[in-house]
Amino acid sequence: MKKFTLLLMVAILTCLVMAVAVGCGDRNMPHDDNTQTQEPYEPTEEEIQAAIEKYGVELSDGTRWDDKSGVIFATLTREATLELKDYAANDFKELGECTVQNTLKELQQYVVDKSKGLPTEREYNIDVGTYQHTLIIKIEKPNLNRIIRACILLERRNDIEKARPDKVFEVEDNVFDIASVTSEHWLKRINIEEAWALTQGSEDVLVGVMDTGIDEGKMSVETTA
Repeated sequence: MKKFTLLLMVAILTCLVMAVAVGCGDRNMPHDDNTQTQEPYEPTEEEIQAAIEKYGVELSDGTRWDDKSGVIFATLTREATLELKDYAANDFKELGECTVQNTLKELQQYVVDKSKGLPTEREYNIDVGTYQHTLIIKIEKPNLNRIIRACILLERRNDIEKARPDKVFEVEDNVFDIASVTSEHWLKRINIEEAWALTQGSEDVLVGVMDTGIDEGKMSVETTA
């Protein structure tokens, strides 16, 4: 009996020693990164400056990135477009305070229905096989660095293919030289590409544009107003 008790005590002591050894070993072993709370990614100043230069190469049409409005156009991937998710500011917490607008939601629904072979009430002149939806995201208290930072973070997401700030038209020295302005400048200013996503016009519709201006100081205008 004494021999059995002694063996039992030795076994218990051995188990305790092994448990302590394993516990110490766990404390000395590096933890798996997947079990830790990882810090959110934050672009460095070097990355932001590199992105500003990269995006700047795209601006060769007399425009510049708008650092006042805080508006960013974020194009969803094809897969995210077909999910028809109703995005909100809460989906972009990494950007800080912002607002989100889903543009042309009915067009996105049309693409989804068409892709599934479902009937639609109307037809759009777009290629449903390649269409990708665009969100308008507005950053609060914007400046160029904050806007470019947001674009970098957006393009790291799996559901965003491309993010760019809004553009503004810029004329050197604030002198408007009409001879230097091409038709492409005006087409971009009125967002013609977005309009073409809906329709590219019809020969059955006639449009007239009159832009002569009015001089309110003319006597003939004043007497007939």
